[in-house]
Amino acid sequence: MSVSLKNGALVMWDANGRKTFDSDEQLLYLTQTFQGSVVLTSIRNGSYDIQTYTRSYQLSAGDVPAGAELSFGMVRLTSGQLQRDWFTIGGTFVTIHKWAPLPSNGYRFLNPLIRQTVDVVIEDGELFFRESLSLLGRAGQGGMFGAGLISPQVTIDYVLKVGGVN
Repeated sequence: MSVSLKNGALVMWDANGRKTFDSDEQLLYLTQTFQGSVVLTSIRNGSYDIQTYTRSYQLSAGDVPAGAELSFGMVRLTSGQLQRDWFTIGGTFVTIHKWAPLPSNGYRFLNPLIRQTVDVVIEDGELFFRESLSLLGRAGQGGMFGAGLISPQVTIDYVLKVGGVN
């Protein structure tokens, strides 16, 4: 095994001459794990216009460790009869995305009825889920939505790691 310390950089090689560590290379590091559940409550759009909603759900009980700027992990979504297996996330993921043809465009194109996405965000030292929800108004589908569209309640189970790159 060889070791070199030059200009503040540490480099190590194994017995076969393969580099095993270089302090100047950027390496991913993990500092903390967050796990639990969050419930995205149901919302009804009773207006005639498209409504958009943004809600935040704090996942960290306090500040995430200093230098943590990345988050990734696994989530599982449950809603009524829908239950997905665990899947990997590292940014934005889609919970609900329903489309339908609308009479206003002669049924030629599909328009979003309900669109819900969630971002994993580290902001001001806190870890959040930030939900973005868009619901078509009662006037959609030629007025066929009656009292308005209702987004389903979604439970998100999560296990997330935070960290950074040196």
